[in-house]
Amino acid sequence: MAEHSPPIGPAPRVLLGGSGGPGRFRLSPFEFITLGAIILVSAFIGYNAYAKFTDLNKVPPPAPTYLPAFRTTLSSAVSSTGSVASTQQVSLNFDIGQGTGKIQQFFVKLGDRVVAGQPLAKLDDTDLAKTLTSAKSQLASAQSRLSAVTSPTTSDVAAAQQAVAAAQNQVLVAQNNLQKLRNPTPSDVASAQQAITSAQQGLITAQNNVQTAQNAITTAQGTMTQAQNDLTTAQISAGSAYSALQTAFSNVVSSFCTQYVPGVPAPGSIAQVATLPVFAFPSLGPTTGTGNNTSTLPVPPYANQIGTPNCSTSIGNYNSAANTHNTAVANLNTRQTALQKAQNDLNNGNLNNNVTQAQAGVLTAQTNIQAAQTKYDALMKPQQSDIDAAQASLNSAQASLTSAQARQDALFKPTPDQVLPLQAQVDLAQAQVSTAQKNFDNATIVAPFDGQISQVTGDVGTLVTANTSVFILLNQSRLRIDASVDQADVSGLRTGQVANVTFDALPGRTFQAVIVAIGLTPQIQQGVVTYTVQLSLDTSTLQPPLPAPGMTALINVVTQRTDGALVVPTRAIRRAAGRASLTVRKADGTDETRQVVTGVTNGQLTQVTSGLTDGDQVLVSGTRTATSNSALPGGIQVPNR
Repeated sequence: MAEHSPPIGPAPRVLLGGSGGPGRFRLSPFEFITLGAIILVSAFIGYNAYAKFTDLNKVPPPAPTYLPAFRTTLSSAVSSTGSVASTQQVSLNFDIGQGTGKIQQFFVKLGDRVVAGQPLAKLDDTDLAKTLTSAKSQLASAQSRLSAVTSPTTSDVAAAQQAVAAAQNQVLVAQNNLQKLRNPTPSDVASAQQAITSAQQGLITAQNNVQTAQNAITTAQGTMTQAQNDLTTAQISAGSAYSALQTAFSNVVSSFCTQYVPGVPAPGSIAQVATLPVFAFPSLGPTTGTGNNTSTLPVPPYANQIGTPNCSTSIGNYNSAANTHNTAVANLNTRQTALQKAQNDLNNGNLNNNVTQAQAGVLTAQTNIQAAQTKYDALMKPQQSDIDAAQASLNSAQASLTSAQARQDALFKPTPDQVLPLQAQVDLAQAQVSTAQKNFDNATIVAPFDGQISQVTGDVGTLVTANTSVFILLNQSRLRIDASVDQADVSGLRTGQVANVTFDALPGRTFQAVIVAIGLTPQIQQGVVTYTVQLSLDTSTLQPPLPAPGMTALINVVTQRTDGALVVPTRAIRRAAGRASLTVRKADGTDETRQVVTGVTNGQLTQVTSGLTDGDQVLVSGTRTATSNSALPGGIQVPNR
């Protein structure tokens, strides 16, 4: 039996067939995966080639969409966002210059509402007060040194001014005296002549006064003689009256009526008048007859009930004598007084003194005449010695005035070399006082306006400088919104327009703001042009929660409103060469292009004022299949047709 050599290399695999059977092939896992990938790639390439030549992947065009033109209230509005800021917001600090200080006390805390002028915080101002006191002292010293040169004392000024005034007056007097000597004025001449005339008239008056005084002595002597005669006559009359009074009293005694008479007084004394009782004088006597025939019967004269007739007669005589006596006594007293006065007038020396004084007046008047005449002569013909003396007096007065003015000028006009350095020291010291006073005053922060504390920095004892912001104060009731509005919308805005404002931070609340300013400078960012619009938001009468600075505001301004506007979707309008057109489906189902006139637009809908009627089906380009009551963007519903 023949031997076979073993085969060289691996035995060939069976590609097909069952496992383990002779004549079968067997694939490994890797080979199987590789074969599958080859089959898939071949299939993908073949499909793409087929689809490219047969338009298998081409998407069919969308079906045209028509919407009816309808009427609605169309509002044109501008919307934007903005940031809230306070119109009054300030950072407050202790403006104390270059120094530092420690906070001593806080008067408010974060969130407190304050009013203008209210203290907010205070530094320890001990060092600032010392600095201010030192600066004031240095200023006082500098001012004193300057005043010693530029501001003489009141007494020095008064003395200098008085000396100048006195010297000026002396010059005027000397000038007048010299002028009068050289050229007397007509008024001076007339005055001198009048002085002579007056002196002469004074002499006449004085002489008349002497005669009058002498006549007064003669009159007084005659008056005394007459008074003596009148006294003698009065004494005789008084004696006769006293004798008659004594006789009348004797009759009263003989008629037994002394009980009614006081008695006879001493000579020269006043007698008392007697008085009878009432019953001594009956008003009616007895009557006779009846009725109208009655008559009064006669009664004895002065009868009375006590049987003493004739008392009335004797007493009446006595009273008459008493009155005469009293008159004589009064006259006697008067004459005695008159005589005493006449004697006094003549003997008291007054009349003689009057004569002496009048005679002295005559001598004075004569002296006055002589003086007036001398003055007139000197006025008309002055002596050269008098003129020389007057000129010397004028020269002396002018020299005195020059000297007084020089002393005054020296007092008020120091040299610049003296003044300027001292003035510079005063100016420097004044500036230091102003700075120190300002720093001292600024050691207390006060609120510059009504507002709310929105930030507090530091604690008691914190060391601060003038650059340290301690508070931020803002007025939350006066807010400002800065909004950026697109260039296409800004032309529709006007100052005074009202905007509805909402805030994400305050859901459910809408506020109203007013446009107060529209900026003219464009802001360009990434090719987008916007303009800044400022709105004012007043929250002073609103209840919290309220907007706060830093919040983002959503702003909507209605710029125009049209009721019953015929509108179509804005995207249905095509514009070319300044004209607008629409594609409208006709009744037969075909389309036609119409030229239209547009009006107000809100961006989504546009008013058509001409070229379209209510209910016309308008082709809306760029949309897929939709029904006539499909919703437009923005939630606007198209009515069913």
